[in-house]
Amino acid sequence: MVQQPNPDGSTDNTLEEIGQLAPQCDILMREYEQQISELEASLREVRDKHAQVASVREETRTALASVHSVRDRAEKLGLLTFSPPGTSHLRVVPDAPATPAPSADTPTSRVFLVRGEKTKQILTLLATRPDALWASGDVATLLGLAKDDREGRRRLRGTIRNLADRGMLERVLGEGGKNTYYRPLLNWKFEHTT
Repeated sequence: MVQQPNPDGSTDNTLEEIGQLAPQCDILMREYEQQISELEASLREVRDKHAQVASVREETRTALASVHSVRDRAEKLGLLTFSPPGTSHLRVVPDAPATPAPSADTPTSRVFLVRGEKTKQILTLLATRPDALWASGDVATLLGLAKDDREGRRRLRGTIRNLADRGMLERVLGEGGKNTYYRPLLNWKFEHTT
C-alpha cells in the first residue's frame, strides 16, 4: 500500500501505529491480569479473616448468652439476688472486732454475720464452687458487670479484698505472684432483714 502524503507534506504513519497497539495491549492486559490475580488473592485472605472474626463473635455471643442463662437460673433459684445499684450498702458485720485473716493452715471456728446484699451476692456465688479459685474478673462477669464498667469492677475488687482481709476468703497468689485468686472459707451466715 502506498502512503499518501498529507497536505502539510508529512507521511501518515497511522497504520504503523495501529499495528503496534495490539502487542502493547497484550502487555498491559498481562500486567492487569497479574494485578487482578493478586487482588483476588488478597480479597480471599480478607474474606477468610472476616469469616474467622465472625465466628469468634458468634462464639462470644453464645458464651455470653450461656453466662446470662446460668445467672438467670441461679437468681431464680435464690442463689443470687440482685439489687439496683445504689440501693444497698456493702457492710460485713463480724461477731467480734475484726482480726487478721487466718492462714490457710489454721481452721477457723469464727462465723461472720453478713448483712449487705452485694456482699451476700458475692459470697453466695463463691460458695457455689467452694474448692475453686476465683479471680475477681470471673466474679464480676457472673454478677453481670460489663467489661467497660471499670468503677464497678474496681469496687468489686475492693470488696473481695476486704472480705479476704476480714478472714472470710482465702487469698491465693498465682504463679509469679501476678494474679490473685480467692477461695471461700464458708465461715459466714447471712442476717435476714425484714
